[in-house]
Amino acid sequence: MTHAPESVPEVETARTGPARGVDPEPTGSAGAETREPAASPRQDPQPEQEPQDFYGWLMRSYSRMDQGASDEAWEAAQKALQLGTQEPDLYVPLCQQFTPERRRLLAHAAMQVTPPSENAFQLLWVEVALSYWYEGNYHEAVEEYQTILKQKDLDPALVGVLENSLGLSLEAAGRYQEAEERYLATGNPEAAVRARARSGDVAGALALLEQGIGPAEPGIHRALDATFRGLLGLPIPDLAARLEALEAFPDDWVYNDFMAGVLLVRGQRIEEGASRLERFLEACRVHSKEWGITLRWEAGIAEEVLRILYGEGESHQDPSPEDEEAQISAPDLPGSSG
Repeated sequence: MTHAPESVPEVETARTGPARGVDPEPTGSAGAETREPAASPRQDPQPEQEPQDFYGWLMRSYSRMDQGASDEAWEAAQKALQLGTQEPDLYVPLCQQFTPERRRLLAHAAMQVTPPSENAFQLLWVEVALSYWYEGNYHEAVEEYQTILKQKDLDPALVGVLENSLGLSLEAAGRYQEAEERYLATGNPEAAVRARARSGDVAGALALLEQGIGPAEPGIHRALDATFRGLLGLPIPDLAARLEALEAFPDDWVYNDFMAGVLLVRGQRIEEGASRLERFLEACRVHSKEWGITLRWEAGIAEEVLRILYGEGESHQDPSPEDEEAQISAPDLPGSSG
C-alpha cells in the first residue's frame, strides 16, 4: 500500500488593498470646525497571477486542496498534467490528494504521458488499484493488482507490497482460499493462517499452526494458537505464559489487541480483556479507509464477545466468572463456525 504524501505547506499569496475597519472619529477642540478626512484612493486587489509551468500548477493544486477548494485543486491538477514534467514521480502525490474516482482518472491520464520504463508508471498503476480499494470495490482492485504483477521489469521493492496488497484485496472480496494460496506462495504464512480463520475455518487455521505454519515469532505463534483455541472453546495450556509472551510485543500490529482481548477474557481478566477488544474496534473504525473490511471477521467476534460480556442493550457490567466461563467456552461462539 502506498503511503499518504507529506503535506505541502500552503502558499500564502500577498494581498493588497486597504485594511478593513472603521475610520477613527476626528478630534479637535470644542467648537472647532471638523473636517472630513480626505478620501484616500482605494486599491483593488491585484488578480492572482496564473502559474506558468507544471510546478506552479502543482503548488496551486496543493494550496487549493489545503483551503478546502477541491474543485479548484482538481482544475489546477489537470492544468499541471497538460503542461507535463520531466519528473513523473510528482504525478503520484498529485493524484493521492483526491477522492478515489478523481484519483483514478488523474492516474490514468498521467500514465498516458509517462513512459512504461519509468518507475512512476508502476506507481501510478498502483494508484488506480488503490482507488478501487478506497471505494470498497475490492474485486476491481484484485484485477488491477493481478494485472500489474504480470508486468515485466517490476521494481523488486514494489513486488512484495503488491503481493501483500493483492492478498488483502482477495480477503476483502471474500476470496479467502485464493488469498491463502497467494500468501503461502509468496512467503507470508502468518497471513495465510489468518485468511483460513477468516474464511470461517478456525479449526483449519489451528491445524496449520500445529503443523508449524504461521508467524515466525514463537510468542505470536503461541498467542494466535491460544486465540483460536479460545474461540473454539478448547482448553488452552499455559494460558498465562502465552499471554505474557504476547504482551512482550506491545508494538506489534493492532491484531495484538484482538488476541490479547480474547486471551484476557479467557483468563478471567474481564475488564482488561474488554478494554483491549474495545481498543481494537476503535482502531478498526478510525482506520477503516486504509484497512477496508479485512478485519471484519475479527471485529464481528470482538463485538459479539462484548455483547456477551455486557449483555445486549445493557450497561457495561462484568458478568460473574462462572457465567463468563460458560459463555466464552460455548462451542457456538463467534469463530467456531465463522
